[in-house]
Amino acid sequence: QMLVKDKDGNFPVAEKLIEMAEYYGYDGYFFNQEESEGVAVKDIPTYKEFLKVLRDSGLYVQWYDSTHNTTGRISYQNAFNSINSPFLKDSQYGDLAHSIFLNYNWNKTRMQSSKAHAESIGLDPLESVFAGVEAGGDRFKKHRNDLRNNLDENGKPMNSIALLGSDFTHHGLDEDLGGEDTMRRNNSDYQWMSFIRDRAWWTGPNLDPANTGRNAEANLADVGAQGGNWDGVAAYIAERSVINGSNFVSNFNMGRGLDYYVDGEVSNTEEWSNINIQDIPVTWQWWVETTGTPLQVDFDFGPDYNAGSRYDYSKIGAYNGGNSLVVNGDLDAENFLRLYKTDLQVKESSKFSVTYQKTSQDDASVMSIGLLFKDSPEEVVKVAVPNSGKQTDGWVTADLDLSPFAGKEIAAIGLVFDNGDAAVEDYQMNIGQVKISDGLIEVPEAPTGVQITKALRDSNEMYISWDIKEYAEVQQYNIYNNGAFVGGIYDEVFYIKDLKGLSGEVAVTAVSQDGQESDPAVVQYDLTKGVQNIKADQNDKGDMVVSWENPENVDGKITVEISTEYDYAKAVNKT
Repeated sequence: QMLVKDKDGNFPVAEKLIEMAEYYGYDGYFFNQEESEGVAVKDIPTYKEFLKVLRDSGLYVQWYDSTHNTTGRISYQNAFNSINSPFLKDSQYGDLAHSIFLNYNWNKTRMQSSKAHAESIGLDPLESVFAGVEAGGDRFKKHRNDLRNNLDENGKPMNSIALLGSDFTHHGLDEDLGGEDTMRRNNSDYQWMSFIRDRAWWTGPNLDPANTGRNAEANLADVGAQGGNWDGVAAYIAERSVINGSNFVSNFNMGRGLDYYVDGEVSNTEEWSNINIQDIPVTWQWWVETTGTPLQVDFDFGPDYNAGSRYDYSKIGAYNGGNSLVVNGDLDAENFLRLYKTDLQVKESSKFSVTYQKTSQDDASVMSIGLLFKDSPEEVVKVAVPNSGKQTDGWVTADLDLSPFAGKEIAAIGLVFDNGDAAVEDYQMNIGQVKISDGLIEVPEAPTGVQITKALRDSNEMYISWDIKEYAEVQQYNIYNNGAFVGGIYDEVFYIKDLKGLSGEVAVTAVSQDGQESDPAVVQYDLTKGVQNIKADQNDKGDMVVSWENPENVDGKITVEISTEYDYAKAVNKT
């Protein structure tokens, strides 16, 4: 069915897949042709035509190592060879899929031969061959494959890596911890475990980017993990970053929270999740350099957050979003916390601002921003935050001048915590925002065309829309309902799940690349004047009988319009 052509020789399914990708904005498709009956031999050329149509449209295509090129039957090669490579590069059809996801039973010899075969047909193995890792199945247990087998004699990867199911660090809590509580993934009390498991998977069981590699003695039993069978992805793949240009802002927002904060105040008390507004995650979790006792680092989600048994700090929540970054412990020597790998240009007008809250008592400590420049990446250049040793009354922002470094390129940014002339016990510093700005971006204009496209009184829902600007001008739209933050997105539509009142206002603001927020565009609404308690019952004839209550205190006649969501529904008869 997927390979059917129309009368013009086109693939309707391929055209729809292309249309879907363009509409939703994703990059391409992964084809797992793993049906028990395989592919009919006569359909293999057609399948290759199908793949070529997708690739020629500009989509990325990845093929799974499951189909024999000549028989069409399921045939796992566990390597890249002449049996599966024609689905990437074919003598008749040319370039097809961009890459292959290898089945999981590869070894050192197969990795060597995969690299050699890719190079023999003019492909870069690091771009075209991905060694499959069954993350969700093998987890922290003994793996069917060892990433060390993908390293050459110089310790460099021969092929790339594909991880299937690496989200197990969260949803696998239920299976790995066992017991009666089988829905930990939906319980915010277990979020702290997910964070630690995530770091164990990506950074390694030592939870230290500077000390990757497996460790059977790693303390991970409390989160249902172990460290003797997994090195961490960071042991093989260097960190990368999309932070470039001359502007960058982060609230350390993880895209979820128990409350939503705006400028340090709770704006919405509902638990929430919205990946659209997640900030770029911290590159290294956690890389702390010190000659003394390392400070602890965590995400602070506020007073109701269960931080687990590993952390002990005063929970204050976020500056903007759902969480802040918290650093605490005994500060007995200088600590350098690396945060983000970057490629940022410093201009004469550039400033670095840091918004922080120090909950611990006054002391002689000094917090500084730490900059690593490309021309001297081993040297940490410190710019001190004035009076940062004093306890604050809420959030404060320090603006630091970067003009002395104009023309330089920042390779990484972090924070330095210096104890001063004596050890500081129970030190705590929360960081709500860091921002580098060249000062050249103007505050966006208020959005235009804001309107309510649908409002549902009985279910307390609403759909709104507005005119979208190019991403270079606006990187996010924020939506407020009766003063409460209800969501953010880069799109021209938004769905409000739970209105903050049957009447009032909805406001939409635009946010620039450096975090500046526009004035709001406001629309009013009043659902108390609409019908309510709508019911729809199906009678014996298959018709739907709709009833409702008219609004109270309405003078004169009213008109109620009945419509359906689907254009194939029968006509509406009024009684």
